[in-house]
Amino acid sequence: MSNPSIDGKIKIGQSGSDPSSRKDELYTTAVPEPFKVEYSAFVEDYVSVEKRVHNKLSNFRPNNGREFFTCSVPEAILVIREVAEIKLEEVFFKSPEEIQLEKIKQKKLDEERKSQERLLERQRVYKEREQREVLRQKQIRESAEFSEKIDQLPKNILISVWENFFAPALVSVLLTSMMCAPAFLFIVFPFIGVIPAAVIYYFMYKNHKKIIKFVNELFGLKGTKQLNWFKKD
Repeated sequence: MSNPSIDGKIKIGQSGSDPSSRKDELYTTAVPEPFKVEYSAFVEDYVSVEKRVHNKLSNFRPNNGREFFTCSVPEAILVIREVAEIKLEEVFFKSPEEIQLEKIKQKKLDEERKSQERLLERQRVYKEREQREVLRQKQIRESAEFSEKIDQLPKNILISVWENFFAPALVSVLLTSMMCAPAFLFIVFPFIGVIPAAVIYYFMYKNHKKIIKFVNELFGLKGTKQLNWFKKD
């Protein structure tokens, strides 16, 4: 075990209990900071093994009445492995080099994590910006369509009035005059003469269905607004 408050020394001993429990037992009011388990090994005849390890490290033992040694943790581990038949061991010790490597590794992981977070943030901002642009374009289109409808409103009203009122009335008057021989001849013959007017009237009378269909299409009359003369035919 090591202790930050006992610089340059480590404690090497044996215990029949778990090393963590033993570590807690040693943390009394006389010790400023808790001990740290650097290495533990499960061996048979641990009392005898402890003595052999202490003998091997006697040159590093300032006080024979205490289990503290000035050797390094790796040196103590090598001696324990040399004198004991180890069933199970756990190494918690990390050298300054290993600690430094871990710090470098952790720093690299932190940088990668931050880089990933920045990337995700940029993607989120880009996506939000893209969504706002799509919404803006939609609003522009809807505004343009609404403006176009407003601009076309007077034209649509005029077309509706023409289709529903004036066109059917005008066509009705023209066709009525065409289907009424005296009225047609009276209107037309002063301009072209009686015989041509009569020929034109006869042609129109014989082809009145085609003429009505053509007039309906010409004036854009649909559905119930279509003229339908001579139903008896």
